[in-house]
Amino acid sequence: MSIADTPIESINEATLKMLIADEVDEQLRIEYKAELKYTTNDDKKELLRDVSSFANTAGGDIFFGISETKGKPVPIDGLAVADADKLTSTLEQMVRDGLEPRLSGHQVGFIRLESGKYVIVIRIPRSYAAPHRVAFQSTPQFWARRTNGKYFLDVSELRNAFLLSETAAEKIRGFRADRVSKLLAGQGPVILDKGPKLIFHLIPLDAFQTGRFVDLNSIKDQERSLGAIGWEHVGRGPNHVRFNLDGFLVSHARGGDPKQGLACCQWFRNGIVESFSSLWYKTEKMRLLWNVFEDSLPKSVKRFLDVQEQLRVQPPIVALLTVCDVRNFTMVIEGSYHEIRGDIDPIDRDHLLVPEVMIESYESDLQTVLRPMIDAVWNAAGYAESAVQKSK
Repeated sequence: MSIADTPIESINEATLKMLIADEVDEQLRIEYKAELKYTTNDDKKELLRDVSSFANTAGGDIFFGISETKGKPVPIDGLAVADADKLTSTLEQMVRDGLEPRLSGHQVGFIRLESGKYVIVIRIPRSYAAPHRVAFQSTPQFWARRTNGKYFLDVSELRNAFLLSETAAEKIRGFRADRVSKLLAGQGPVILDKGPKLIFHLIPLDAFQTGRFVDLNSIKDQERSLGAIGWEHVGRGPNHVRFNLDGFLVSHARGGDPKQGLACCQWFRNGIVESFSSLWYKTEKMRLLWNVFEDSLPKSVKRFLDVQEQLRVQPPIVALLTVCDVRNFTMVIEGSYHEIRGDIDPIDRDHLLVPEVMIESYESDLQTVLRPMIDAVWNAAGYAESAVQKSK
């Protein structure tokens, strides 16, 4: 396993010694620095140039406390660290506030050595919000990396970087559009009954990177954690699981036919999660049950993220919600003022393509992150905001 594939919390002194024994050169995704300088303004600018150059290229690791000779690491010196938590906070704030647009998903790790000193690693993801510029002290600089270090982006390279960023967003939205079209046309792994449906995607920003695969075999026995939104507590959980060309499929099949069902969840081998489920509703009143959006959705997203973290999927992760076949349905809280008066207009379109939101880390507050998405569904149902949140 390469250092890039090793979780930052699993890197130890033995891992670092292997870098030296194998003479792993400084390269596109690795850099060694004997010292960590961050106190003066010039130090901060240099650190931000290094971080942004990784984010604007392919991501990677910067190791502080390891010297190098002609690009090769030499025996580890380490750094004296008085307060690791305080230094972590300082570095994270410096990176967060010193780059525009803000960089998300970066990590700071401390590897304790037998000597009592530390090697500090800053792991930077490849960013699809790139290019990031050094904004500290109004320094409008864009940097990228080659195998022999960082370099300043010229005008044509900067133009290409912006085009690449737009392409990444287009790929994510294009994936959603393609999958929604296929699922509704009955070309997905499971055909659902007629009626309202919920399609939800979690797409890591690096999902379309060539050669990006996760070990789905490691989660195959966790069916109850892998099921679709709104159906996690139905019966004994999913009743059909299998590997397929896309990855691993978990479904609530109907009548023993794996192609006919009520819900399914496709776990793609590149780390994407797709939940496709029939929505609970009251037939006689064509009324959607709000509980799916306010309760099941956040809980299920947390459940999905826990598994993605287990699969070592790297945030940020884009969340996309699509609600289908809901024209003329309403969403009302039972016993509410609006139910008594009957003054809520029905949804005015077949499909709701809710704007995406970004989950920047596994520690993100999902209630806050997903709130604009949930409120958008209430907006589509004629409300200015969530009727549930307003009533609290």
